[in-house]
Amino acid sequence: MWMPQQIPDLAPKLVEMGFTGDPKAFADLTGFPMGAIISLGGCSASFVSPEGLIATNHHCVQGALQVNSTPDKNLIEDGFLARTKDQELWAGPGSRVYVTVSVQEVTDAILGKLDPKQTDRQRYDAIERRVKERTAACEKDGLRCRVASFFEGKQYYEIAQMEIQDVRLVYAPPAGIGNYGGETDNWQWPRHTGDFSFYRAYVGKDGKPAAFAKENVPYRPKHFLKVSPRGVAPGDLVFVAGYPGRTERHQTYGQIKETAEWYYPRLIRRAKEQLAIVEEVSKGSKETELKTTPRKRGLANSMKNAEGTLLGLNRGGLLARKEQQEKDLVAWIAADPKRQKEFGDVLPALDAM
Repeated sequence: MWMPQQIPDLAPKLVEMGFTGDPKAFADLTGFPMGAIISLGGCSASFVSPEGLIATNHHCVQGALQVNSTPDKNLIEDGFLARTKDQELWAGPGSRVYVTVSVQEVTDAILGKLDPKQTDRQRYDAIERRVKERTAACEKDGLRCRVASFFEGKQYYEIAQMEIQDVRLVYAPPAGIGNYGGETDNWQWPRHTGDFSFYRAYVGKDGKPAAFAKENVPYRPKHFLKVSPRGVAPGDLVFVAGYPGRTERHQTYGQIKETAEWYYPRLIRRAKEQLAIVEEVSKGSKETELKTTPRKRGLANSMKNAEGTLLGLNRGGLLARKEQQEKDLVAWIAADPKRQKEFGDVLPALDAM
């Protein structure tokens, strides 16, 4: 996984792999094609038409299907199709589309001129205060901002996003397609699920974000993705862009050990317990079943992901490799007095935390 800003540095490798475009385009989150990639607040999505049509995953529209379902009209199971814009359904008060309008690195503003004599708590509070101040200064009506930390606080980026509040459901396949195979197929490869759905973003007639209203008009994005009529073939170069939660590739051996021995087993146990509770309260009531289905699928999704990750950690020998890498690093540091003075206490301090 790469940050968009890192892609231009990969240009030689991309050319070798057959890429003929300009790698610099991937570093511009407001230009094409990255400007077409949007966030739903917990899912990634893409504009795919000049009239605000949005392609996303089937599981990302479960809330919209649930809020528009009744015991006699179960859209979660049966799916939904709006043949005209007038038939599109409001996705609900919690639905949002976030369109990135600016990204700037603010590392110096967040970390600059911090007193080296501060305690860890004082440093944390100072950084948090600066993050909140920048966020508040950036935000205004229709614009949401956040100062995101990368590489465990090494870099900070201020991300400003237009917040579109009127989101409508256009199409979702039946569960037999969108959730085909259930948890048996989930997180597997190759996969056979039709995991796709469509939303549309709406704004006020002035083009600015507005609360849901019939008179709102489709949002016209500056960029949208285009479908290639050629399709794809085996061996084609493929890029996947989106707003993932996080990666943790630079964890220490101690952190990974805790993750494998405590974090994931606990997560799996809690998911199973919650799933059993939700299953129990859903029995005998179609209305409750409708309300709890998105929650059940979300819990099952998280649980299977955690089970697979834990299996991979144990089966792949990652812990042993990480332990050896750390031993090699300690030996390298100890081999030079200057390195020992500068870095000798780092790993012990991390372990103590």
